[in-house]
Amino acid sequence: NTRGLTEIVILNVGLQKGVLDSELYSLMVLMALVTTAMTGPLLRLVYPDRRVARDIEEAERAALGVTAAYRVLAVVPGPPAEAQPLADLAAGLAPAGKQSEVVLAHLRPYPSGRLEVGTGLSSELAEMTETMAALEALASRVRKHGPEARVVSRFSADVAAELPQLVSSARPDLVLLPADTPGLDAILAETTCRVVTASPSAYGKTGPVVARHRSGAAGDASTQVALHLALARHRPLLISGGGRASSLAQRLHGLGVDAPPAPAEIGPDALTVTPSAVSGEADLVVRAEQDADPVDWTAAVPAAVPAQRRSEPEAEAPAPS
Repeated sequence: NTRGLTEIVILNVGLQKGVLDSELYSLMVLMALVTTAMTGPLLRLVYPDRRVARDIEEAERAALGVTAAYRVLAVVPGPPAEAQPLADLAAGLAPAGKQSEVVLAHLRPYPSGRLEVGTGLSSELAEMTETMAALEALASRVRKHGPEARVVSRFSADVAAELPQLVSSARPDLVLLPADTPGLDAILAETTCRVVTASPSAYGKTGPVVARHRSGAAGDASTQVALHLALARHRPLLISGGGRASSLAQRLHGLGVDAPPAPAEIGPDALTVTPSAVSGEADLVVRAEQDADPVDWTAAVPAAVPAQRRSEPEAEAPAPS
């Protein structure tokens, strides 16, 4: 706005001095008005109000001295006793280089669709107690990996309808969803943060982590997820995706992460991580957060290194025998 106003003042002086004729003066004034009017809409297009609000919130937290924790929300759709692989995966997705927490969310449908009030709710309370004990065991398992953990569990009349509300109210930075989560499509539609969907094949694999990199925010998000899992589980990181992937591999190598190109044929024990825009089967499918910022790999690599590895002293060379 200031530039447009200043330009009109200068154009008036040019017209008075005879430097500009009336036709050129009109064109220049029109250009100043149009470009000034374009500024607001274009700024909102490249930097939406949601990102502005997020920046303001982060600045307010910093001013108050509040340390923002990176929050991973893992939805446990089935019995918690069978969700140990999911808990381990959630712990691996939490950044190790900064304060983070894992929230284990579990909604259980009412028995027979309704509560039996006449029985004193004894069976429902016993069931909830058993569920909470199993969830706490999962939380303890997550804490052993480093992140803080807490649980959210309650009965629900409609799990598929209430899960999107639960996810939204938790305000997570990343959501981990098993592929059989009730209401999966609704959660994906209403969630604006990063989402990782895990297929049944994602659990129990002990091979390398393969990132199928693609250009854009989705490709960077999926590769960052693969980086976290590879370093957290002390596994090799392989990158596929052509020239851009090779460039990223070289950059990661310069930051101390060995990420060679993936071979054409990978073993069945490899954990594949793919952006949501890429078709084909994958163990983990990553959808980038809405209005995602570019990934700063210089900061992302230290954040992914587990604390125990950062604190380990360099191994001394063995003494000659």
